[in-house]
Amino acid sequence: MTRKLLTAARKKKQVPKWLIAILILLLLYLPFMLLQLIKTQNEYFNMGTKNRENVLNPPTKLEKVSLFGSDGLPLSLPTIYNRWGLVYITPTVCETNCVSNITKMLQIKQKISKQYPAFYLMVITTPEEAKTNAMYAFLRSYLPKIYYVTATQKQFKRLFELLPKGTQNSHLEILYTIDPQSELVISYPTTEAGKAILQNLNKVMKL
Repeated sequence: MTRKLLTAARKKKQVPKWLIAILILLLLYLPFMLLQLIKTQNEYFNMGTKNRENVLNPPTKLEKVSLFGSDGLPLSLPTIYNRWGLVYITPTVCETNCVSNITKMLQIKQKISKQYPAFYLMVITTPEEAKTNAMYAFLRSYLPKIYYVTATQKQFKRLFELLPKGTQNSHLEILYTIDPQSELVISYPTTEAGKAILQNLNKVMKL
């Protein structure tokens, strides 16, 4: 009787084979999906809205917000001081549009790094998204040369309160230029063409 109960308990704990098969297929398909997305993004790099950047006056100091690295430890912004970069703030669910925006950032970095190798990229989201969204796990695995950072909803609220009036919108995904003092100085809608952002960065950084 005891043996039958143990056998039944083991069966209950077993993961269905069909679920394992689906997970394996997803893991195999994700790299292909990303490659296809990058290929498509290359075609549309020059498309989108243009010259819709917004200069933040005054600039917003990112160090006033508590941020955590992908290791769960507090992020020390001084470790990345004295460098220009591009920050993607996305408090919403990371889906295909999120990957598309990060791909655009990578293309900008690739082009600007020829003249400014120290240029860096940062993605800020919530801890919940970072832990539960499989897309972030995938991005961290295949695109590790990006700072993946988290901020609690409370810190996101603080960040949006620090931003100048007219740029505060907690429901939008926004790209920001960050200067060597870790200040957010220019914002762009994610619909902004990659070429337009690149031209603006070249002008601001005087490259």
